[in-house]
This record gives sequence, structure tokens and C-alpha cells, in this order.
Amino acid sequence: MNIKSMAKVLLQRDTGASNKVTFGKLYLTWIKDKHPDIYTIELPDKNNKPDASCIPAGIYTCIPHVTKNSLGVERKTWQLQGVPNRSGVNFDIANYACDCVDGGVQKHAEIKGCIAVGFGIDEGVPKITKSHDAMVYLLNQIGVNTTFEIEIKD
Repeated sequence: MNIKSMAKVLLQRDTGASNKVTFGKLYLTWIKDKHPDIYTIELPDKNNKPDASCIPAGIYTCIPHVTKNSLGVERKTWQLQGVPNRSGVNFDIANYACDCVDGGVQKHAEIKGCIAVGFGIDEGVPKITKSHDAMVYLLNQIGVNTTFEIEIKD
């Protein structure tokens, strides 16, 4: 396993911004120049209840992982290890963490306990945008086969 020696990712969350979701901002600490804003969206804080809550703040190891989307297409991502009382917590491509109406169209939650990333944020809906682009950026910056550490702060 390749462990990127300088690769520490910081996720600063704002658990009080919404009662429907948890927004955050991701920082790639080894990049000295400014990188694009990377936002995150998770479920709201419900005391770490599986499939219903964001994960607890803490430090976790992220290992390379392959997952399948709803069409059965494989995608490379990372899975967080050591999340208390949880398994299968991945970085994911998704825009919505709760059921909502966006532009008059009913949208449904696309994650159940994972962390979705995006380049934009819309707190009014609530959602993140350009999720696929943000994941591609992370895969390129971190490396698809790289194990790294993430610190999640509330």
C-alpha cells in the first residue's frame, strides 16, 4: 500500500448549518497553492446512527476502494477505516443527502452515511454540485491507489 507521506486531508464541517444535511469543506493540506474549493455533504448529525447520520469527528485512515454505482459501473474511491459502529463509509459521487425539491423537481437522497464531494454548494436546496468533477480531481491529486489520513473537525 502506498501511503502518501504528506497526504493529510482535513474536512472542516459545519454541523449547525442545516438540520437536513451536514456541509463541509475539504482541504488537501500538502497543496501549498490554493486549490479549488471542495465541498462535502453528509447526512445530518444523528449520534452516528448507521445509514442516518454523518460520521463522528475524528481521524481516520482512507484506503483505496472500488464501488459500483446504481448501473453497476465500477468506480474508484476510498473507504474510511475505523468509523465507530459503522462500515462501508466511502467518499462518493452524489449531490443530495436528503430528499428535497430542486428547481421544482423532487430529488431523493443519494447517500446513506458516506461523504459526497463537489465543487459547488447550494445551501437553499440543500445540495452540492459538480460532484463527478470533484471526485476526478481528488483521484488525480491524491492518487487512486493511495492510502491517506483524514481529520474530520466539527
